[in-house]
Amino acid sequence: MHTLDQDPALPSARDWTGLAPVPWNAWDHLTPPPLGGWSPSERVSVVLPCYRAQAELERTVAALAVQSYPRELTEVLVVDDGSDPPILAPASGTGLDLRVLRQPRDGFGAARARNLGAGAAKGSILVFLDADMIPDREHLEAHARWHHVCPYAVTLGPRRHVAVDDLTPDRIGTAVASERGMAGLLHGRPQEVPAWLEAHYRRTDGLRGAHDDLFRVVTSGNLGIGAATFAQVGGFDASFDRWGGEDTELGYRLFTAGGLLVPEPAARCWHQGTGHEPSVEELRSLDEQRARLAHLIAHRGFRRLTRGRSYAVPRVVVEITVADARREHVVATVESLLAAELSDLLVHVPVPEDHPQRDWLHHHLDGDPRIRLAGGGLPDAAPVRARIPAGVLLPPPALDRLLAELADVSEPVGLVEVTVPGRDPRQARVQVWLTRAVARLRAAGKADQPDAVAELYGGRWVSGYELGLRDVEVVPGELSVPDAAARDRAGDGQQEALELWSSLGRLPAAQRRAVLAAARQAVTTMRPRELEVLLRLASTALRVRRSLARLRPRRAVGSPRRRVVRLPKRMRTTV
Repeated sequence: MHTLDQDPALPSARDWTGLAPVPWNAWDHLTPPPLGGWSPSERVSVVLPCYRAQAELERTVAALAVQSYPRELTEVLVVDDGSDPPILAPASGTGLDLRVLRQPRDGFGAARARNLGAGAAKGSILVFLDADMIPDREHLEAHARWHHVCPYAVTLGPRRHVAVDDLTPDRIGTAVASERGMAGLLHGRPQEVPAWLEAHYRRTDGLRGAHDDLFRVVTSGNLGIGAATFAQVGGFDASFDRWGGEDTELGYRLFTAGGLLVPEPAARCWHQGTGHEPSVEELRSLDEQRARLAHLIAHRGFRRLTRGRSYAVPRVVVEITVADARREHVVATVESLLAAELSDLLVHVPVPEDHPQRDWLHHHLDGDPRIRLAGGGLPDAAPVRARIPAGVLLPPPALDRLLAELADVSEPVGLVEVTVPGRDPRQARVQVWLTRAVARLRAAGKADQPDAVAELYGGRWVSGYELGLRDVEVVPGELSVPDAAARDRAGDGQQEALELWSSLGRLPAAQRRAVLAAARQAVTTMRPRELEVLLRLASTALRVRRSLARLRPRRAVGSPRRRVVRLPKRMRTTV
């Protein structure tokens, strides 16, 4: 994790106990106070990195001086990134609590400058604003209202590009303070809106979808973050010393850490100057940054999914449940994972200090860069986590298929559980979950175990038979699906019943518990052949439903859905 020097006592001590966690990125589940109709209590620190932009800074600070947010709860920190001549405190900021911080020039220092400002900030809410961004009057209030109701909110304000070189700071301050605002002052001038941002918002239903790349829209020129959240993820990566990418990388870490990305139209800014094509130097820098981002952002849009390739931040961290398993079984499970078609992973084998086979396991597993035996130092930005009992063998395609289950936007779930043929699923199962789902529960002060994810994000059971999972002690083929006698020996049909419910897809948590309770009561009297037929029918129905889901309009995440499940007569219950 990145480190950030910041006094942990500075963020607000607000009590968030009782706050219900928001599922997925359903920011519209929250109701922030109306603009102009509430009394703020939290201090906002505005961080303005600046390099040789005194004139632009004067205009921006003129707008900050007339904000609707209480001045006594506002501070402005200008961070000079080694300008020559040095940046001066803007005359347009009279009456503001404004400080100018300085750092030596060492390449493109925007990330370092923002961290320096955040470390010196006194507020519990940080608003990052570029020096050439003129905010509307309600800009700070619009950002801050979300952070008063949600500790893990990440607020994103829009921007419009327009030429303002002919406007003085006084004229801008007067316009922002007036009812017409900057929109009235700039009426009739050519304006540009970043097309790629608009396209991303449309594709993701205004960031309400379950897409795994919502973080792409995080830009540091108009961004609001809780100071505690910013410190928790480690701030900006200060090693970014060239133009481009540092804000996207921060956005990825915030998103993976459970951040709720909130688009706030009222936090609008006016970029001083129309958009321009990147220079040759900027294009060269961006190309180099893409190579860095491939190692830091574990998403298919930022890295090549070449078999055999691994990166600094893996797509999935798999933990092996060692407990009292035999050492040969631990090694067998690890080797089955390393042979997977998905090579972009890290295998964690947490061997207790007092484990009798600790030294033996270290001798056999140490040295492979994709195996971690120590408990600390795991990549906290891996988007997916998994837990597999020792002795379970996965065929090469299995892990990829499980990640595809989590990536299914039409039927999103945060937890996928897999039965292990021949084992009681209450004692042994494979679990794969979204890191951001567990992080969201933790941020809301709730239980952060994978089992709790299904309550908020939904869960799905997957058949271990269909995936080809195998217990290392079971002879291959002994528990094949058509072999009813062998499956009956595996637990009098209990395994098959649970796989039936898995194939029926995701149910609301309360209904799922009721169905499983009924299944456990009736399972000993069910015929394995009947279960086998129902399992196959349910699997087919699930595939058809997913196909139809791609044809119908997408449902907003979190909206109610009526689900009907047909059960055998002897297992019917009210759900």
